[in-house]
Amino acid sequence: MVGLLALVGMLAMVVLVQDQDPFLYEGGMFIFSVLVTILVAVVAHPAAHLNRWLSNPVFSWVGSRSYGLYLYQFPVMIFFEQKFTHVADHPWAYPIAEVLIIVLLTELSFRFVEQPAAHWMFKRQLSGGQPAQPRSERVPVTQRMSTWWGHLKPSQIAVTVVLTATFAVGMTGVVQAPHAKVQQTALQKHLAQSAKAKAAERKRYAAYKSSLSAQKAKDKSSGSGSSSSSSQKVGKNDFAQYGLTDDEFAYAANVGLTGVGDSVMADGKPLLEQIFPQSFIDAAVSRQAADGIGIVKKYAQDGTLANNVLVGLGTNGPVTSDQIDDLMHTVGKKRQVFWINTHVPTRQWQNQVNATLADSAKKYSNLTIIDWNGYSNGHADWFYDDNVHPNPDGNPRYAAFIAKTIVDKLRDQK
Repeated sequence: MVGLLALVGMLAMVVLVQDQDPFLYEGGMFIFSVLVTILVAVVAHPAAHLNRWLSNPVFSWVGSRSYGLYLYQFPVMIFFEQKFTHVADHPWAYPIAEVLIIVLLTELSFRFVEQPAAHWMFKRQLSGGQPAQPRSERVPVTQRMSTWWGHLKPSQIAVTVVLTATFAVGMTGVVQAPHAKVQQTALQKHLAQSAKAKAAERKRYAAYKSSLSAQKAKDKSSGSGSSSSSSQKVGKNDFAQYGLTDDEFAYAANVGLTGVGDSVMADGKPLLEQIFPQSFIDAAVSRQAADGIGIVKKYAQDGTLANNVLVGLGTNGPVTSDQIDDLMHTVGKKRQVFWINTHVPTRQWQNQVNATLADSAKKYSNLTIIDWNGYSNGHADWFYDDNVHPNPDGNPRYAAFIAKTIVDKLRDQK
């Protein structure tokens, strides 16, 4: 009974707990390890029912090839997903294909590499198939190697070649690694440059906070709750070719905006701040939805959350309806929330995130979804090789599309 409960608990965690769930790092991994330990202890007893149930041909096959399954699964997934990038559009077909490839490679490796190597009598083979001889009667090593090679079967030659090549490639990497120079991609360089702008960001935040305080005082004295701030001098519209009209560009210059997002928003931050000079964009690499929502709460508590809130979260993991509810309750009904849906076709959660956002927009009248995924779909030339972060051609389109959606929504309210 104890073993069965442990097995049920393991299966429940596999099905119910997501890989991005904070519970995993708050005791979940430890609990799973305890359940595994209990199950192994019970199964190890020869009289246990679970021992008989789990000692079947399928599980025996998996057990005998478990090392190969472990060894090949990671490179297969890496190379497969580099070639077939639209994982989100094939949530079942691609994983099944990956599993089949992993199983095939594992079986070939087991039959033609692992088993021959495991049963190969190295000492006897190197002696040319002869019993050990006294030192004075031993033949030269080169002669023994030649004799040994001549006695090899084709399968043994194949094993020798594979193992030797693998060893040579591995040792080459070991020797070269300490002296290798890592070449940054264009995307990495761009994000690194963004990370160096911390001092300018602090200065901008101070100006944003001052402007926000002045606008609140003005609204209080006039009794107005306008979402726009004091009139700003409008510069040249560099985004007209991307669909943002001069009139919309001028309107955006007077919109107070707080942005919270991940690396995609961080990539477009300079252009967003150019269009929305009275904005403050807080975006960071690898930011999860839970972390972003926590930052929105902090700004709300500090009184520095503008009347319009731009959110760009969902690139790095799933977003739940409860998390969206939490953010909307923090923001309140008087503010407008603009959430950019996610374009991350290389991850399975893309469609789940976007479907959850669309459902939540029906629930909250002050939540507008900016359909960046739909707008950019089919335009791979707008993105870097990862097909997630906009490149120099896609970034102005990203910023202009966001601005146009926000301006159109705010105008419709008047």
